[in-house]
Amino acid sequence: MPPCPRTTSVPGGPVSRREVLERAQFWVARGVCYLTADGRCPASAPDPNGRRYRTDCSGYVCMAWHVAGEPSTDRFSELGGPIHRDELLPGDALLWAGRGGYGPDGGHVLLFGRWVNADRSAYLGYELSGGSRARDHVLPFPYWAGDARYVPWRYRAVT
Repeated sequence: MPPCPRTTSVPGGPVSRREVLERAQFWVARGVCYLTADGRCPASAPDPNGRRYRTDCSGYVCMAWHVAGEPSTDRFSELGGPIHRDELLPGDALLWAGRGGYGPDGGHVLLFGRWVNADRSAYLGYELSGGSRARDHVLPFPYWAGDARYVPWRYRAVT
């Protein structure tokens, strides 16, 4: 999917599933890296329209969803809610809410792109995680080692 030059949605407004994935690909194509304390990777990066978002997992998903704010994973209930795995569509997410913030109990979120096999045991995910750059890659459902903390999640403004 080619990265989008500019987007048609507005922060906090309706956003199409196609635009969500185009916005996610925008950071993948630019190699945006996860923020670091030493400043090697900046704490924010621009979206296709120049608005800056935090360069961590929740900032990446918020950028792709074109959210007006940047809540951490423990506050994603403000943005939407859980769905069943059979309802997952491109642009939804897999969320482990955690306690928010950083560290082993902080939580994590990544975008769902599509199923990659017939038994729906693996999917293309869009992710920005510690020590890496924004990327699209195949993951086992729901996440590594069958991590049951991850819940399918839908942003209420996705259309």
